[in-house]
Amino acid sequence: MHLSAFNTASSKSVTSSFLPSGRSLHTINTSDRKADVINPLAEKSVSPLTSTAIPTPTTPKHEFTGSQIFLHKSQKLLGLLNDTKNILGSYREINKEKWHIQYPFVKPQTLVGKQFFSKDDNVTKSFVGNKMKKALSYAETSNKFREQINTKLYASQPDMSTSQEINTTLNVLNLDLKKGDRSSAENVVGKLDKGSVATLLDERLIHSVKRIENLASRVADTSSKVLIAGDVNAGKSTFVNTLLRREIMPVDQQPCTTIFCEVRDVQENSDKEEVHAIRNIEKYNREDVSTYTAIGFENLFDIISSGTEEYTQLKAYKRNVQQSLLHNGIVDIALIDCPGLNRDTLKTTALFARQEEIDVIVFVVSAENHFTLSAKEFLSNASSEKAYIFIVVNRFDNIRNKEKCKRLVLDQIKEVSPRTYEHADDLVHFVTSTAIPNEGDDDLTSLSPIEKKRMEDFNHLEESLRTFILKKRSKSKLDPAQHYLDNLIIDIGVLAEFNRFIASVDVEKTSRELHDGEKAFEILCNDEKHVGEKAEKCIEDACDNIADFTKKKL
Repeated sequence: MHLSAFNTASSKSVTSSFLPSGRSLHTINTSDRKADVINPLAEKSVSPLTSTAIPTPTTPKHEFTGSQIFLHKSQKLLGLLNDTKNILGSYREINKEKWHIQYPFVKPQTLVGKQFFSKDDNVTKSFVGNKMKKALSYAETSNKFREQINTKLYASQPDMSTSQEINTTLNVLNLDLKKGDRSSAENVVGKLDKGSVATLLDERLIHSVKRIENLASRVADTSSKVLIAGDVNAGKSTFVNTLLRREIMPVDQQPCTTIFCEVRDVQENSDKEEVHAIRNIEKYNREDVSTYTAIGFENLFDIISSGTEEYTQLKAYKRNVQQSLLHNGIVDIALIDCPGLNRDTLKTTALFARQEEIDVIVFVVSAENHFTLSAKEFLSNASSEKAYIFIVVNRFDNIRNKEKCKRLVLDQIKEVSPRTYEHADDLVHFVTSTAIPNEGDDDLTSLSPIEKKRMEDFNHLEESLRTFILKKRSKSKLDPAQHYLDNLIIDIGVLAEFNRFIASVDVEKTSRELHDGEKAFEILCNDEKHVGEKAEKCIEDACDNIADFTKKKL
């Protein structure tokens, strides 16, 4: 049994097979950085992705510009992403070859009784129950990371004997066990053996490795991708047109967007306005005409609304007016309009996967309908990576009781994205997309006070979005990767601590069995000696009797 891999609570600096070769259990040594991400339970370890983990570079000779600071943070984050990817690779190796990593998925009583020991092993159950209680003292340390992990593992729950609520514990490595309600999921897990659970967990580790690779690509990419998502007929295309100050995306009273459409500055296409219809996005090369079909903007409506499966994505290169978001002179920005969430199951699934490639999500919700179930599921899924989501409550002018609408919408946001709710003044906006005139509509003198207020609200939204994307790039572009790594590192610590605990239980149980076996062996040895002596005496007596009998006969 390989126990050093799970002895994360040890204060000794030992080599662990969880780590890439040449790495210490406590630190990652690279050419120019030292990141405490391997052992999240070490006494002095901290989360590598807190605000102090990526410090702002300082120098006595000159001040760094905002771009240089952003570049430094990007490089630091790329290093952490690569280190974490290596850790996951080591976990997979251990899981396959030395120890089936177990998953802390249910309440302690269920976990101990069903997963690791036979039902008739009452002594072991009692022993483990006492160990779990003693482990609560483990959270007394002041280490913040250690406290987070212990809160995950040992948080008290009301009436554990009757509760059927499954404790998912992990943030991003949680197993996908959707089968009816939660209690049925618990029953499914309880019937799985260690190997099956380890296989499921390995799939999650593979998924996380791919996610880290996507995040690294996004961090390394200097441009920013903004996904405009939302339910059907929420006004996404209208909102995109308003941001661009031009009628680019087709708008209809019925749902018309059936394909992902990315709008980019025409300067990225040699100043040529056209739409590239792409069959395979992975092979797309703007300079290779064989990887796309060029179409005119006059045919854009037919392509987008046709529902054709021939193309997977459109890239529209359009000249932008001075006031538009894409015309900023700082960062290349791509606005991506997408199909509505609740229109097509396959496209909704594709959208869930696509959000992993996005830097900023702008979620458009109808003020009349609020958040649907599909919208809540999407936002909840996105929140596991992106702490901040820009939310636009569209068609707000149609609402009579505006204060009630705001209160209800904000309550829903608080539930699905707490960090967004905390910064609602900057991230949540109640507007009407049609309030802003397009290019050429310059007559603003005839606007009523209500129309001017609508314009002010949208201008405030636009300035907040511009600030979020451009001026706060560390938050909008780097924070999703940082937030995901925060959750992932905690999960790694939870797995390490949980399996250390399980391994220590196995060691103590085996030690007790070995001790009992030694006693039994000593008894058997003594019995063997006693029986041997009796046998020798019997043999000697028999020999003497035979000798005496023989002498008498002779």
